[in-house]
Amino acid sequence: MENSSDSYNIKMLNGLVVKDLSFNQVLEGITKGKFLPSDFINNIDGDWIHLKESDFFRKPIKKFNGWMVLFVLSSILNLLMLLLLFWQNGRIEQLLN
Repeated sequence: MENSSDSYNIKMLNGLVVKDLSFNQVLEGITKGKFLPSDFINNIDGDWIHLKESDFFRKPIKKFNGWMVLFVLSSILNLLMLLLLFWQNGRIEQLLN
């Protein structure tokens, strides 16, 4: 939306229309809580859409949880080492008897 127009109009849920806002003013209003995700926005070229459906509320890309993979790998290795310990204990007891 930033490239399609230089000014935006915001229509709040109470019916108030704030006209001719710049991209930075809209971002500032969102971060300060002046505009809610359920408010409507349009630019000169487009129709009214919810702010949450616009480019102002981009969904973050899910990050790969490397720590979770390391945790699972560590748990598997710990179980294997525990099994190895019991196996070695059984062999030692077998040699002593």
